[in-house]
Amino acid sequence: MSRFALSLLTVLLLANAVVAQKIETVKIRLNHVQPSDFVHTLKTANITRSTGGGDSDVQEPLLPFGIKNVVAYNADNSLLVTGTAEAITQFRDIVRLYDVKPRIVLLKMRLMEARFAADGKRSEKTLQTPILTTVNNGTGKVSVTGRGGYEIEVTPHINGDNSITLSMNWNLRILQNGNRQITRTVQRTRRTRAGQTLRLAVPFVPDSGGLSNEQPPQGSAIDDFKPKEPGSLYYLEILPSEITLEQSATP
Repeated sequence: MSRFALSLLTVLLLANAVVAQKIETVKIRLNHVQPSDFVHTLKTANITRSTGGGDSDVQEPLLPFGIKNVVAYNADNSLLVTGTAEAITQFRDIVRLYDVKPRIVLLKMRLMEARFAADGKRSEKTLQTPILTTVNNGTGKVSVTGRGGYEIEVTPHINGDNSITLSMNWNLRILQNGNRQITRTVQRTRRTRAGQTLRLAVPFVPDSGGLSNEQPPQGSAIDDFKPKEPGSLYYLEILPSEITLEQSATP
C-alpha cells in the first residue's frame, strides 16, 4: 500500500473514531484575551510538527482535531466550545498558553534640539516630551501633524532576559527660515534594559539649508558632536520601562 493510501486510511479511521465519541458543549471563560481575537487566531494559525527521518516539517492547524465549533462571546469574555472530551482537554491547554496577561511597555521620550552657533558654542532645548504606551510586540505611534511636525513609531519586544528591543521609525519635519520645510528620517533597532535611555539623532541640519554629508551621531556620541558649520542637531531620547496593565490605565 502506498504512503498516500496509508495516510488517507489513518485519517478515515481517526474520523470514524471521533464520530463514535460523545460530543459535548462547554463554556470556557477567558481572563485576558478577547474571545473574538482568540477565535480568529485559532482559525488562522498553524503549528509546525517535525516528521523526523529527514522529511519536511508538517504544518497543522492550531485548532485540535475533534473540535466541532467555537463561538466567541465578548459580552462575558467566554467561549462556547463543542467537541469531544479529548479535544476539549487539548483546547483548554491551548487556552492556558494564549490567555496570559499582556506585557505593557511605557516609553517616555524627549525630542531635543542642539543648536550650534558660528563660534561652535552649543545650546540645547527640549521641544516635546511625548509619552507612549503599547503592548509587547505591538506598534505604538505618536504624531504632530502639519508643518514642522513629526511621527514616531516604536515596536517594543521584551526578550527572554527581560531586556527590551526597540524597532524605531522617526520622521521629523523642520521649518527653516519660517517657510522652507525639510524632512529628516531615521530608522533604528536597538536593544536596551528597562530604565536605560536610548538616544538617536537625525542627520544634521545646517543653517545654510543644504544637505549635510555628516553621519548623525548616536548614543553618547551625541554629546561630543561638533559640526563643521552652524545649524541644529535634532535627537530623540527614549526611556523604556515595563508597567502593569493597571498602571497603564492610570491617567
